[in-house]
Amino acid sequence: MRYIKKSGTEPEDLQKYKRDCRRASPPLKITYKDMPKDGSRKQLAVDQGYICAYCMRRVCLDSENKEQYINIEHIVPQNQLTDEEATNFSNFIGVCSGGRDKKDNARKTCDAYRGALSEEQQIMQLNPLNEAQMETIRYRRNGEIYSTDKVLSHQLSEKLNLTMASGELPDLIYLVGNAAVQQYG
Repeated sequence: MRYIKKSGTEPEDLQKYKRDCRRASPPLKITYKDMPKDGSRKQLAVDQGYICAYCMRRVCLDSENKEQYINIEHIVPQNQLTDEEATNFSNFIGVCSGGRDKKDNARKTCDAYRGALSEEQQIMQLNPLNEAQMETIRYRRNGEIYSTDKVLSHQLSEKLNLTMASGELPDLIYLVGNAAVQQYG
C-alpha cells in the first residue's frame, strides 16, 4: 500500500452527468448507480499507476478481465453517504477484484472483504489518500503488510484482510516488501 495523489478534478463524463441531472426539469436525482463510471475508472487507474489502492495488485480497464478489472471503492462507505455524496470523485479509489467471486469470505481481500462486513464494521480510518498514514505502512521480511500505527495495522487485517493468513496476497507484495526491507533496512 502506498500514498495515492489524485489528479484532482472529476472526470468529464461524471461532471456532465451531474450537470445534466441538475439542469433537467424537474432536476434528476444524482446517484452512484446511474452515474457513468468509465471516466472515473480510467482516471483512478492512471492516478494509481494501474495498481490496486490497497494490495497493489495490477488492475486494468478491460471489463472482460474479471480478475484485474478496476473497481471503484468508496473510502467512506456508500451506506454512510447520501446518493449524491456517493458520486463524489474525491471519495473514490481504484481497487482489484479482491476475490469477489470467492464463496469463502476469508479468501477475499480489499473491498471485496470489506464489503462483506456489516455496515458498521466497514467504517475505517485507513485511507491511501492520506500521506501521513501511508508513511506508517511497512512490510515484514515475509512480505506481510502492517502499520506502525496499531489502529491502522488492525484495519489492514480486520477490514481488508491484507494478511498472509488470507492466502491470497500476490507475490508482488512479497517482492515490494523485500525491496523495502533492502532499501530501508
